[in-house]
Amino acid sequence: RVRLAEAGPGRGTLMADLLRASAAFPAFREAVCGVHLLEVSPFNRASQRSALEPLVAAGQLHWHAAVSELPQEPVLLVAHEFLDALPVHQFVRTR
Repeated sequence: RVRLAEAGPGRGTLMADLLRASAAFPAFREAVCGVHLLEVSPFNRASQRSALEPLVAAGQLHWHAAVSELPQEPVLLVAHEFLDALPVHQFVRTR
């Protein structure tokens, strides 16, 4: 069993797409025992609730404000947009 988690899920479209595509892999879909979103914005949580309504209705969608709040179980963490937003410093050796 594994839990899916996304850091910085925005409107929830990436998680919705991931779950829709996972229908092609029944064993993976059956292994997922919950979806967890790392989100602090009430506005974004409302958008995510709308995009992931079937999970809300099934009681399988959970929100957290910090990584430390995730269940202490195996987690597959998706962080596409979250990682894109982090500052990056590039150093170039010139000699």
